[in-house]
Amino acid sequence: MTIIIIGGSGMLLDFSKWAAKEYQEQIYLCSRNKEKYQDILKMSHVDFFQFDYRNKQNYTNLLDFIRNEKITKIIAWIHSPYYELFNDFIDQQNILNSQIYLIKGTSSRNYTFQREINIIKLGKHSSENRWLTNREISEIVINKLREK
Repeated sequence: MTIIIIGGSGMLLDFSKWAAKEYQEQIYLCSRNKEKYQDILKMSHVDFFQFDYRNKQNYTNLLDFIRNEKITKIIAWIHSPYYELFNDFIDQQNILNSQIYLIKGTSSRNYTFQREINIIKLGKHSSENRWLTNREISEIVINKLREK
């Protein structure tokens, strides 16, 4: 059983740290930034996969890499111009039974995915006139995963 986190080294870094502690499944941190994961990568069930969500070949490489894995969850922060690449990725056979969570920022465009996914829409703080902090964003994602 495997969890894939795409784009978890920035605003979702606290979430990535939480997931590594919460889940004992194999976790692949897919990102351009390996340096930000140094503490998490010390855990035996966590590995890094060099990945840029803007590059179609990276999705193919990731599919080849995980072809024998049973993917249970994919959590991704991907900018909306690249939703089509992500849509093709999550429509692959070995991913069809996994739970998909897509974190969307306020400027994300609408896109109709071929399958049902869990959308986590972010924006401004509900009672204060400010943007959410990275910690608050991670807390929202953690709470959504706990709900499922």
